[in-house]
Amino acid sequence: MSLLLVLLKWIFLVYINNDLNIIAKVIDNVDDWQYFTLIYNFSNFNFSPTYDPQIIDSNYLPFPIYSILFHSISFKLLNIYGFIFVEFVAIFLFFVLLNKIFKKIGLSNNLSLLLSLFIFSVPNLIHFLNLNQIQYLNVLKELYNLRIPRPLIPQLYLFFFLYLLISIKKIEQFDFKRLSLIGSLFAFMWGSFYINLAVSGLIFLIYYFLIFPKNEIKIKKILKDLVLVGTFFFIFSVPLILLIFVNVEPDYVK
Repeated sequence: MSLLLVLLKWIFLVYINNDLNIIAKVIDNVDDWQYFTLIYNFSNFNFSPTYDPQIIDSNYLPFPIYSILFHSISFKLLNIYGFIFVEFVAIFLFFVLLNKIFKKIGLSNNLSLLLSLFIFSVPNLIHFLNLNQIQYLNVLKELYNLRIPRPLIPQLYLFFFLYLLISIKKIEQFDFKRLSLIGSLFAFMWGSFYINLAVSGLIFLIYYFLIFPKNEIKIKKILKDLVLVGTFFFIFSVPLILLIFVNVEPDYVK
């Protein structure tokens, strides 16, 4: 499914823009074009680009590294074709995660696939039916689409978190592996789209205490789990902390 969608999209783009080369097509496909320069600089580990050779010793520019991490790695390895590769992998993961989530709540395989395809098609349906002007309806386009960097990558962190959460039925299932993954995902959300972190953190706390047996509240267990989540959150937040609080460019922050 993901391979078919990517092929159809790029065949269409090549057909309607046959006068452009592949580099121009990829850049034109990046709606938020300013992120292309960030991806390029990140791929070269340049965290303080000035674009002016007369400016030296500039400070770091804080930017959402976990939303462009995979594009930067793929660009370094595959050049401009890395954008197409990441798009294919992202669509594949989207359908895998959505199918798993729907199956966890009891839907059949066919219905899960149909709902996943519908959610994926919502932005195009809204645009095709000219529903953009309806208040609040346009926000549904942000549930998932292929815009770089958001929501292409950040929403996958959110979907993975939701899948982990609904796969846990008992408090004992909050083991080291799951808690470390949740803490890591919280850091990825903070470094890509912090609103997802706020929502996910609240959902996690509510669900955690909701399934905790009321007559078996164990402070030691709660503190251990929260410290484990916080530890992995901190570990993967170190790059963000360095970019945001250490040697940051004050003018860029303002």
